[in-house]
Amino acid sequence: KSPRLQKSRSRPLMAFVTFKTGASLYGSRRTAQGVISELVKSSTFASVWDEFDASLAQKLAETRVTDEDAHLTSTCLQELTLVAPNLGKGWGVRAFGSTCNGFARHGSDLDATCCRDASVDLPEPFLPDLLEDMARLLEEQPNFTIVEKVTSARIPILRMKFKQALDVDLSL
Repeated sequence: KSPRLQKSRSRPLMAFVTFKTGASLYGSRRTAQGVISELVKSSTFASVWDEFDASLAQKLAETRVTDEDAHLTSTCLQELTLVAPNLGKGWGVRAFGSTCNGFARHGSDLDATCCRDASVDLPEPFLPDLLEDMARLLEEQPNFTIVEKVTSARIPILRMKFKQALDVDLSL
């Protein structure tokens, strides 16, 4: 194993040891490897490691996506999918980001994009106008609240709230 890999793996443990002991190990003469070496030699290493492991497991469990989170995200995508065709022929919505790749946690936002089927032979739309059209359509929906329209970006984005609970970034 490379020293860099070993050091990166020791950071969570070092942070935990710092938290438990109240002593800042950063900026002192003690190195991460030195403190870990001392811990491994001590009889308390197993208990510190077990406590660290349990604490980490608890934090991960606290941030796990709940059934309510999953249902809210699914419902939001369904509603966006129903609105998108009102922009014209071939328009749809696709999710991307943590919702799709499995890294979503409790409280994660929904990243989605409004896209047109490539088989539809129409001229490219002017994206700021398309954003305004989509905003108008979504403002008619009771579950969506437009928070911000980012029209000057290379890829325009509508920042919204769904049912006042889920942050949604819809790119066009």
